[in-house]
Amino acid sequence: MSPRPRHNDLARFFNAAADPFYVVDDERRIIYLNEACAKWLGCKPVDLLGRECRYTSIETDDYIQSLVNSLCPPPQTFAGETARAEIIPPHSTEAQSSARIALFQPWSFASSEGFGVSAWLPPREYLEREDAAAARAVEEAARLRAQTLRIRRETAGRYSVDRLIGIGPSMQRVRAQIEVAGVSKARLSIIGPVGSGRSRIARAVHYFRPQGAPTGLQPAEFLALPLVPLDAAVLNAELLQSTIRGMVRAAKTSRQASAGTLLLTDADRMPADAQGELAGFLKLVELPLRIMTTTTVPLERLAEAGAFRADLAAWLSVLSIEMPPLAARPEDIPPLAQWFVEELNAESARQLAGFTPEALDRLAAYAWPGDVAELAEMVRAAYARAEGPRLSTDSLPARLAYAADARSHEPIAPDTIDLDQFLAETERELIRRAVAAVKGNKTAAARLLGLSRPRLYRRMVQLELEAAPEDVVFEEADSTGENDERDG
Repeated sequence: MSPRPRHNDLARFFNAAADPFYVVDDERRIIYLNEACAKWLGCKPVDLLGRECRYTSIETDDYIQSLVNSLCPPPQTFAGETARAEIIPPHSTEAQSSARIALFQPWSFASSEGFGVSAWLPPREYLEREDAAAARAVEEAARLRAQTLRIRRETAGRYSVDRLIGIGPSMQRVRAQIEVAGVSKARLSIIGPVGSGRSRIARAVHYFRPQGAPTGLQPAEFLALPLVPLDAAVLNAELLQSTIRGMVRAAKTSRQASAGTLLLTDADRMPADAQGELAGFLKLVELPLRIMTTTTVPLERLAEAGAFRADLAAWLSVLSIEMPPLAARPEDIPPLAQWFVEELNAESARQLAGFTPEALDRLAAYAWPGDVAELAEMVRAAYARAEGPRLSTDSLPARLAYAADARSHEPIAPDTIDLDQFLAETERELIRRAVAAVKGNKTAAARLLGLSRPRLYRRMVQLELEAAPEDVVFEEADSTGENDERDG
């Protein structure tokens, strides 16, 4: 039997290969990559070797670490499963033309180095030749990871804020509105339910960079302008006055044209005296600062109901962005949930791949009264309970199971009552009983029911209790019994 090839022989073999190939050990450290892989990534092997990777699409200011993280195998491969996933290196924030599918294979090293995962990135032609449709498909969790990474790449360069993940038309509209508001200095009202991320949208607008602006860390001119949040529900005239004057004074001291942004959260709960003070400022002074508000109800609607100053509502709502509730955009729940998992992966030694399809179905069946904030907390709790590399239905709280069960049963429509039919059936039954009680004597039955005999006979015919003579047509009598004797 021929001796096993040495490590140097293996290295020469893989370096001669045309396809990218690399190996990660059981501590998720990159311990080998061939020359084709280094060329594809545009770096030197020494820059990556020994670096620990994490299964997260959250990128850091350390480009090399973000590059290493993009190579992390799906967590289930460390449990012995084969997998495939799309690798998208952080070359740019543009369309990822260099993205490739990797085939991950767990295996044991022949030496004492232990367990590891190898990644082979075959050419597209190889993947297309595979005859099994399932072999060409990327696992749902891996697909969601690639999807959230692409969305994050598109938004992070301009918005400098997370959780704007969304693939549906409503979130696309929100991102477009952020771009419009970001280049304007007009006052902005952000409308949405509690927990929907209204303050995050305010930060996205405040720190917005136009298309083509430098990416990475915020330029100094963006960081220099403060974003000052105030809870409008507990705001009074004195606090509002001192805050605005302090911001204006600081801008003059630093010789800045703008004092930044004043964010009034829950403006729909602003006390009347604070409303009057703010309206006075806006009437008398051209403030060198931008005012944004968050509210659950449009301020103009409150003003129409007499619950808010009409002039102030108009001044604060020059522009508006409406954040739809999470329950109204179920298509955004899977990528958001995947994003929260990867947030936890970035800060934890533990690494999870994402959710099983059954768990995603359960998330979609829930109404999310706490909106995005509730989803984030639920993912954190499920992450702590998960036992395998994926979050399953067993990891989710019981209330989600109850909601899914309720949704699986169609509501029963209430029975309708045909009053005319109900009354006719009641009258028919009373007549039957009366006639039976007097052994078929219609005169006696009529007396028992308080009717004339002709009227009883007519009702029996109309209720099909008695056959009508062919030459007789009965007309409906009124309830007073008028014409009874004439009909007889």
